[in-house]
Amino acid sequence: MDPGAGRPALALLGTLHGLRTSLSVPALIERLYDETRILAALTGTRRGEAQVANLEKVVVLARKASDLGVLTVRGFVRLLQERIRTAREEPDLPATRPGDPDTVRILSIHKAKGLESPVVALYDTADDYRTPVDLVAQWAEGTIAVGFREGCQPPGWGVLSAREKVRAGAEARRLLYVACTRARDLLVVPSPPKDARVGAFWKDLIAQLPARSDADVRVVDAGDPPTISHDERGADLRELSEAGGGDAAGEQWDARRGELLEAAGHRPFVPAPVTRAALRQAPAAVAVAAATGGRDFGSLVHRILEWVPLAEPERVRGMAEALAPSFGLDGSAAARAATAAERALALPVMERARLATRVWRELPLWFPEGAELLEGVIDLVFEEDGALVLVDYKTDGIAAEQALAQAAHHAPQLQLYGRGLAQALGMPVRERLVLFTTLGQVVAV
Repeated sequence: MDPGAGRPALALLGTLHGLRTSLSVPALIERLYDETRILAALTGTRRGEAQVANLEKVVVLARKASDLGVLTVRGFVRLLQERIRTAREEPDLPATRPGDPDTVRILSIHKAKGLESPVVALYDTADDYRTPVDLVAQWAEGTIAVGFREGCQPPGWGVLSAREKVRAGAEARRLLYVACTRARDLLVVPSPPKDARVGAFWKDLIAQLPARSDADVRVVDAGDPPTISHDERGADLRELSEAGGGDAAGEQWDARRGELLEAAGHRPFVPAPVTRAALRQAPAAVAVAAATGGRDFGSLVHRILEWVPLAEPERVRGMAEALAPSFGLDGSAAARAATAAERALALPVMERARLATRVWRELPLWFPEGAELLEGVIDLVFEEDGALVLVDYKTDGIAAEQALAQAAHHAPQLQLYGRGLAQALGMPVRERLVLFTTLGQVVAV
């Protein structure tokens, strides 16, 4: 083996390793796919479609990393290893069901692999197993020949197509072997009449069947299939439609349908976000003194405060750098988000949360309020001395002297959260706190 053959792969790994702190996990994986052209190489191969689908699933899983608690490439690799280790396909049903001689399982040949049954019957003797050749992977050249349109095929397509058809024929023969070796006691092979068209897939097998029973084969005449009786033709619908007097049954059906639609469309509660409901009674917000980075920046701060262990504030910086690319933020924004999260974690209320009996972070909440079903997410709730403390993080870029007025603007939202929590948990809410991350300040409302 050429000792230099692995250099390009090692160089690519080195490049990706250097990018691991600046690119998100899904971006790194997509970069790997692009550099190696693996998706294009697998397209058109025998198992390529399934392999490409699996690789795309990896990217999808990486994109959901924020919901799965994955922050780094190493963490994502561990997640994949755990999924592989614990993955289980749905268990196959037993080949027979004890005590039930009428059990019949209908399976494709692929699904029947590895299974065995006392009696196996083959069917669909007209199957030709045709596999049109549109794509041919040329592994040695590292290319793919595409020839699905006549007149737009590459040079030598005839040879490539013929070679691929031979490979497909070998695969068909392998499947035929699988189909014929699933029976433990009896294999039932339909033998069509001489004038019937037999598909190419089963043709060689059926041609070997003896005309009469012998020591290995028992020929059974199943007779002609039963005829299907058809009911006499009913009344002409055209004549019925032209008849006078209306359609009482149809009118009754229409009326009943209208009643069902009206009943199904009734909503006992109309869904509404808590934030929108709170604005109806909230005083106006104060003018923001300085922009903090928008919604994505706020989402990053919330995510850090949701995931960071409350007793390990030193991990905030690393988490901010790892999470920022997934929110489309750069290193500067990551540093500001880390500073905001560190201010919040240094407050006494967070120390109380560390010592609390129970703690919930980013707690989804739904509760009825009048004719509405309010829904929202509470940033932090903890139980202290038999009562609840509710904390809502705000990344508003305000000055210190604006904190009380801005807290009053947010107060109706926390009051609604408090009522919903009291309904859900049956516990009193002792405190409702607005935590301004830019100031490192808490205001009770």
